[in-house]
Amino acid sequence: MIAEFIHYLGTRTNPGARRLGYAGEAAALEARHRRCREAWLPHLAATRAALLRAAELAHPNSGDALLVGGGSVHDLPLAELMDRFDRIVLLDIAFGVEARRFGQTLAEAVAAMPPRRHRHRRLAGKTPQPAARRIA
Repeated sequence: MIAEFIHYLGTRTNPGARRLGYAGEAAALEARHRRCREAWLPHLAATRAALLRAAELAHPNSGDALLVGGGSVHDLPLAELMDRFDRIVLLDIAFGVEARRFGQTLAEAVAAMPPRRHRHRRLAGKTPQPAARRIA
């Protein structure tokens, strides 16, 4: 429980996403990962294999790879993807310590990017939704 709280404090997200509980869910997911590590191994291996199969479909020298929802980085084959792409962009609503560590260590190859702040404010009901544009 203490480790989960420490992970919660280390999770980076914007205030709106934190109010919506994303930082707490990221910390809980990290705690479950530590508790259930052995049971999760087949799932993590299958996810890595699926990502590598998808990467094989990309055009050679395609530049950047965008991984949506990669904030925990447990199931990402980053070393193999870095061999194939110039840069890996991780997009998630919350980033734990490990994702930020990758971003700092491999700053030229891995970028951890949270979504823009105003989207979370809309989700939390703090700002009005923009008017729908009419398509004629």
